[in-house]
Amino acid sequence: MLMKVCGYHWAACFAFIHLPALICSFPLHAQETNSHISGLIQSTNNELLSGTTVTLVHEPTKNTYSTQTNGSGYYYFFNLKPGGTYTITVSYSGYITETKQDLYFNYSSVQDEDFIPFVMRKNNTPLEKVVVTGKRPEDVKTGTETNITEQQIRSLPSISRNLQDYIRLVPQAKVSGDGMVSLAGQPGKYNAVFIDGSSSNDPLGLAQSGTNVGQTESSPISPEAIEEIKVSLAPYNAQYSNFTGGSINIITRSGTNQFKSSVWYFLRNEQMAGRSPVPVEKPGSPGIFERSRLSPFFNQAAGIWAGGPVIRNKLFYFLLFERQDEKQPQPFILSGYRGNSTQQQLEALASTMQNRYGYDPGSFLELNKGLSVNRFIIKLDWNPSLKNKLTFSFRYNYAERTNAGAIGGTSLRFSNNAFVVSAKSIAPTIEWKSFLSSSANNRLLVTFTNQTDDRNIIGKPFPSIEITDGAGSIFLGNNSISEIDLFKSSGFGLLDVLKLIKRKHVISAGAEMNYTNLNDLIVPDYFGYYRFGTLNDFITNAFPADVKRTVSLMDGPENDHSKAGSRYSAGRLGLFI
Repeated sequence: MLMKVCGYHWAACFAFIHLPALICSFPLHAQETNSHISGLIQSTNNELLSGTTVTLVHEPTKNTYSTQTNGSGYYYFFNLKPGGTYTITVSYSGYITETKQDLYFNYSSVQDEDFIPFVMRKNNTPLEKVVVTGKRPEDVKTGTETNITEQQIRSLPSISRNLQDYIRLVPQAKVSGDGMVSLAGQPGKYNAVFIDGSSSNDPLGLAQSGTNVGQTESSPISPEAIEEIKVSLAPYNAQYSNFTGGSINIITRSGTNQFKSSVWYFLRNEQMAGRSPVPVEKPGSPGIFERSRLSPFFNQAAGIWAGGPVIRNKLFYFLLFERQDEKQPQPFILSGYRGNSTQQQLEALASTMQNRYGYDPGSFLELNKGLSVNRFIIKLDWNPSLKNKLTFSFRYNYAERTNAGAIGGTSLRFSNNAFVVSAKSIAPTIEWKSFLSSSANNRLLVTFTNQTDDRNIIGKPFPSIEITDGAGSIFLGNNSISEIDLFKSSGFGLLDVLKLIKRKHVISAGAEMNYTNLNDLIVPDYFGYYRFGTLNDFITNAFPADVKRTVSLMDGPENDHSKAGSRYSAGRLGLFI
């Protein structure tokens, strides 16, 4: 069976991947996940040595790559695992074998960022093996970009354990307290975020961070899983586009021949937080003011990862699980409220709700924000042969946030006016790197993402009530925009890049296909909205000043299931050379 996207058969689209005549360029957003190196090999007499055997070994996994120099003396290695250490060995008949060790190659989207030349000496006299130890040359950047290494990530303090704590190392980044990352002066929603080449953006566009599960104000990935982050603002390569801010590319850890594991636990409670900035009246003691502490809370994050070999030098695994729980008390300082009602009147309002309607509106003196997150990652690296390398990764992220809404001098909310946002993200990825010959290699990346964002009320269904209270407003009942609210999205992506080496030139040709399906359901004020002009109007059961009610003309929504949602899809085919 053939699937059709935008009028193209998948099989027909795939045939375009290897056409040498790809001369068009279209906006793409697939990202690189590997490193590339090249070099020139010549003799001490500046003679170009073609046919020289170059062997590259990734020491932690003993993963071996081999090629030969072309007629111009150049060698190229593409689709390498970022990091190190690497060892390069160069051998040619009649010349002394040369070796360079302890090399590190950062995640890179350009093939000439690491240029490692060799000068071969003729073997005229019997000499011992010469070992040359060198450091990676200074980066040659094409475009504005910043690499954030694993060492920087491990040493940088982070209370929120979120991505913005690490992106702040980028000179052109501006990070706000609500999780927004502005790159090159653009809003955070204009960035593109990728994890192992798979898109991790917020398709609904509501999250300040611009990432999936971002509406819960949590990170799409655990910092313990990150090996390297690269932020590109203006890459020259036409393959990278579809953003006006920056492209944030995250590479996750991989297993090696050595078994490694890590366990972590972080905690924070009210004793680690400061007292109130201004004295407040002590509960139950009128006229007595004190700088109080926050109500008891307990935030914690715990997890474990393990990596190692399944088959030495062939198959490796990496597993991670993390659990995060947070509770953030938000005490309401009544003395700063600019409305007309006193504490006794507000307590009478709560009693009226309970006695008249049998509905408990909750407390207005303290609201709670909470977060609960489960993260799981599995990654397998398989090296079946010298010419084929396969990587499979699967990421699962479920986050649930209790949001109390805005409170302050002009806004007072009862706790059951809060709402719960839950977000689930599933993202499997398969990458196949094939080294066809010393002058041709291919990279195929297949990704799939599935995301669900859901909002739910707290307590039983009840209309949303707003009471104008002088210069302030009182909110109680259900949150009006969270009664019927469900968003689902799924996306499939395929990227294939063929690289051909001709003398000093590298020709890259490829294609990218994306198909996204979305379903957005929102029925605000489904249980009704009532606005009263004064608190006395509500207490005396007077007519409201404003009434709203939204209904579905297609069916009766139940548990966020309805045909009233907006369904739409988008397909895209891009070619580049």
